[in-house]
Amino acid sequence: MAQPRQTTPESSRSLDRHTQVRLNPPSDDYVLYQLSSRNKYALLKDAIGNKEESDEEGRRILENLAFFDKSVADCFQLRSDAVFEAPLRLLFSADAKIVQDEISECESYIILSYCWHGTNSDWKKATSELNLVPWSFSQRLVEDPDAGILSWRTSKDEGIWLDAVCIDQDSSEKHAAIGAMNFIYASARQLIIILEDVLLEEEEARFIYEWKQHMRSYEEHVKTWSQIKHWADHEPGAQRLSVSVYNKISASRWFNRAWCHHEIRCSPTFVAPARQPQLLVPSRSGKPVAIPVSAYYLMHELTCARPNSAIAPVMDALLSKFQRQVLKRLQPHPYYQPIVSILRNDFNQPLFAEIDRVLAKGASIFHDKLQIALNLAGVPLVWLNQENNVSEDGLYWICILLSLGTGDKSVLGFWGGQLTYPKLDSQELGRSWARRSGPFGFYSHTAQACSDVQELGISAVEMEYIELDLLVLEPPLIDAEVVKELSLLGNTIVTAHNLDYCLSPNDDAIPRLDEAGIDKVNLLVGYLALAGPAWIRNAWSCLQQNYLIPEMIVEGGWPHQMFSTGFYSGPDATTGTPLHKTAGLLLSLCEVSDADKPQYFPFVVSFLAAIMDEAFRIIFCITSPKLILTGDYSPMNLAIIPSFDTAYLTDVVVAVPASLAGRECPHRRAWLLQRRPDGAWRSRGTDYLLGCDTIVEGGRVKLQKGVRVYGT
Repeated sequence: MAQPRQTTPESSRSLDRHTQVRLNPPSDDYVLYQLSSRNKYALLKDAIGNKEESDEEGRRILENLAFFDKSVADCFQLRSDAVFEAPLRLLFSADAKIVQDEISECESYIILSYCWHGTNSDWKKATSELNLVPWSFSQRLVEDPDAGILSWRTSKDEGIWLDAVCIDQDSSEKHAAIGAMNFIYASARQLIIILEDVLLEEEEARFIYEWKQHMRSYEEHVKTWSQIKHWADHEPGAQRLSVSVYNKISASRWFNRAWCHHEIRCSPTFVAPARQPQLLVPSRSGKPVAIPVSAYYLMHELTCARPNSAIAPVMDALLSKFQRQVLKRLQPHPYYQPIVSILRNDFNQPLFAEIDRVLAKGASIFHDKLQIALNLAGVPLVWLNQENNVSEDGLYWICILLSLGTGDKSVLGFWGGQLTYPKLDSQELGRSWARRSGPFGFYSHTAQACSDVQELGISAVEMEYIELDLLVLEPPLIDAEVVKELSLLGNTIVTAHNLDYCLSPNDDAIPRLDEAGIDKVNLLVGYLALAGPAWIRNAWSCLQQNYLIPEMIVEGGWPHQMFSTGFYSGPDATTGTPLHKTAGLLLSLCEVSDADKPQYFPFVVSFLAAIMDEAFRIIFCITSPKLILTGDYSPMNLAIIPSFDTAYLTDVVVAVPASLAGRECPHRRAWLLQRRPDGAWRSRGTDYLLGCDTIVEGGRVKLQKGVRVYGT
C-alpha cells in the first residue's frame, strides 16, 4: 500500500496547500485531507454564486434587523464570512492521487446523509455489525464492491464527505461549517443516503434488483412505460413487495430528522439517472442494496396509488410527507416524465415555510434548527450564538424579526397560536401579539416583500407589543336591516333549485346544519348576490391560495373527495345539477348577460360548492361570516370576514396594518382588536377580508399611526 506524504508544519499553516489531518482513531487505509482554499473555492463556487450580491443582501437584512432589535442582529454574521472560515475536508483512499502528489487537486466528491447514532440515541441499527474505522458504518456498507459507499466514486481519487469526520465537532469552526453546509451538499457530485434502521429481506432485495433492471430498459428505450406498468401489475408478488419495501423505507428515522431534510433539499438535482440520490439499505444477506430516489417515487405511482385501494390514503400521506421533506427543485431526466406529476418545486420558499418544516422534524439543538431554515430559505446569514437555552417560541420570534428584516410583511397576517414569553415581574408566561404562521404549521403564501423596511409602518416591535400604522374600519359593520334582507334573498336563491338539501339532507351519514347554521349560509349566499361576480372571483382566488392546500387536507384528516353530497363534480359539469342551476340563477340576479356568464360561472359554482359542502365549509372556516365595508357602498369595497364569531368576541374593532392594505395581500390582513382595561389595544386574532379591493384611507377608513397592540 502506498504511503501518504508526511504533513509538515509549513503545509499545515498554508491556505495554498492541502493539509493532512490526523484521524482519531487512525487508519492505514483512509486519509483525511483539508483542501487548499483554491481547491475549496473551485468545488463550491457554482453553489456560492455572486458573493457581492449575497453580501449586499445580508448587510441590508442586518441593518433592518438592528432597527428592530440590535441584540439579535449582533448574533448573526454574513454567510460568505462563514464559508471563508469553514475548512473543507474530505476522506480519500490512502493511495489516492492527492495523497501522493502535492500539487494535484480534488475534482469532485460524493457526500453522505445519515442519522447519527450516539450513546444516547433512541433508535437501533438493523444489524449488529461493527463500524469500520474511521467511518460511522459497517465494512460492508463502506466497501461492498457492488453498492457500498466506495463503489459510488468515479475513481479512487474522488473524495468523500461525511460530517462526523470532516467537521471538527469540538472546535469553534463548527458554526461556520454549519453555515456553509448548503453549499457543501449542493456542490457534491452525488448524494448517498444511508438507512441503517431498515433491513430488506432477500426477496425484497431481489425485487429491487429486478425493478432497477426494468427502469434501466425504460431509460434506454427498450421498454415502454405501459410495459413497466404491466410488469408491476401482473408480476407475481410485485405489488406486495413494492408496498413492503415502500413501507420499510418510509418508516426510517431518516425521514423525520431536520438535518436529513436539509441535506437532500440542498443536494444535486438528478438531471440524469447517474446523479440521482441513492438510498443505501442493508439486507438480510449483509450486502447493501442501492435504491434510486426515483424508484421510491415510482413504487408509489405504479403500485400504491390505485383507485379503491385500501392502502391508498396511507400512501398518499406518506408521499405528501416525503415530498415536503425531500424534494428540491427538480430537473428530471426526460424519460422520467411519469413521476413529474407527483413532484413539485419545493425549494427557496420563504423563511417561515422552512422554519415550520424544520420544527416538525427532530433536531434537539436550537441553533441547528435556525441555521437549517436560513440555509433552505436562502437567507445569506449565519447564526453565531451557540447557546441552546432558547425556547421554540424564542426561535419563532427570531424568525419573525428576520422576516421583517427581509421586508416580508406576511408575518403581520399570521393566524396560528400566539407566541409566549417570560414576564419579567412574575413566573407567568405572557402572550405575544405575534403568532405562528397557521394551526397546521404550513406557510402557504407571502405578499410581495417591501423594498424599504420603513414601508412596513412599524415604529417599535417587541415580543410583548408592536407599534404600527393601522387602517381602522369604523363600525357599524352593516346595518341590521340590510343583513335581514340579504338573508331572505339568500334563502330564496338556495331553495329555488332544492340546493338546501345539502344543508339538511335525509341521509343520516351527512351532517345537518342547525337553524342558526342555515341562516349563516343563506346570509352568505345573499352576500354573493349583493357583491357580484367580479367580487366572487376575487374571493374564490383568496380562498384557493390560502386554504386549498393538499397537505392540510391530508394531515387534517379531511376526506379527499370533498363534495361527498354528490351535488358537485367540478365547474364544467352538466348545468342540470341543483348547484349549477343555482349558480345560473345567482348570475342572472347579478344582471350578468348570457354572453358574459361563461367567464364567471366556474368561480360562482366553486364558491357555492364550498359553502354548501360541509367539509369545504370547515376547511375554509366560513362559519360565522360578517360583511363589512372598506370604503363606500361599491361592490369591490365589500369584504367578508368568514369566521368572525361574535359569540366570544364583543366590542371588536377591525383594523388592517397599513402595509397589508394592497390587493396583492390576500392573506389574513384583518386584525380583530379589543380595548384592554388600561385603554390599550390587544389582538384577538386575524381573519381574511374576502373579495375586497385595495383599502385606502377616507370615509369609513381611518389611518392611525404608531398604534400599540399587545397580545394580552
